[in-house]
Amino acid sequence: MLVDVDSKRRVQYCGLMSMSRIKKNFGNLLVLSVAVAFSACDQRATFCDTCEVGAALCDPAGTLVVCEGPDKSGCTNWSPPRKCGPAQICLGGQGACVCRDVCQLTETSCGDNGGQRLCVGPDDDGCYAWGKEEDCAEGETCVGGSCACDKACQPGESRCDEEGLLLTCLEPAAGESCPTWSQPEPCPAHQACFAGACQCLDPCQPEDVVCEGDAGKTTCQGPDDEGCSYWGEAIACLDGLVCNPAYVACLEETPVDCDQINECGYLGQKLCMSDTQYRACKNAYDGCLVWDCST
Repeated sequence: MLVDVDSKRRVQYCGLMSMSRIKKNFGNLLVLSVAVAFSACDQRATFCDTCEVGAALCDPAGTLVVCEGPDKSGCTNWSPPRKCGPAQICLGGQGACVCRDVCQLTETSCGDNGGQRLCVGPDDDGCYAWGKEEDCAEGETCVGGSCACDKACQPGESRCDEEGLLLTCLEPAAGESCPTWSQPEPCPAHQACFAGACQCLDPCQPEDVVCEGDAGKTTCQGPDDEGCSYWGEAIACLDGLVCNPAYVACLEETPVDCDQINECGYLGQKLCMSDTQYRACKNAYDGCLVWDCST
């Protein structure tokens, strides 16, 4: 406890007043008066000066209290709690409200809602703090303190979606800052989307011929305007004939039970016997294929 000069004077004054009272009283009354007088002065000295003028500290609530005085009675007292500024904190070691200074002017950061915040200040206390969070533009989100396209792509870039359709990255639309993916588009005929581009299927080599089931045969066509080959329309076999895949030709259908009996492959097939003679394949009486021995 610190006691200033005025306080000491008050104690001396109280002592003098008590002594004058002592001279006017006798016996037990005299002793009681002295005790009461000095007791009152002791209490006055104890409770009057509670702190040293200019001292400051932080209370448990984080507010600042400062020693003020002397008041009209010559006493010093702790002030009512003073709330620090919005960008300040009360530091007990310094006994003062000091700036947090969580940022530097022109610095940016991302807020809790995906928007961007700017460092603003100084305020009335000379402090810098994060300003109000501002929403990023549509299609953007805050990354590393800046608003950036959340689905960024490079204009001209392309990719295939799960359905095999082509997507192309487009330049930002008017009033927007982010490029966007186009609507899915199918590839041209005879092509499929692969590795981010429409590419030729090229299922065959030009002039290749295959059976299109039993009904007929088809020939490889191309190249088309995109340089792709493709199978043309099937050409149906004549009535009574089917496309034989072994010979890729329209032939008469033979009974199934002739598979192990047929001597030749199809009607009209020829087998050279010499430079001037050959054998021809024909139907036997049971419908199976045999070599004609009469030629």
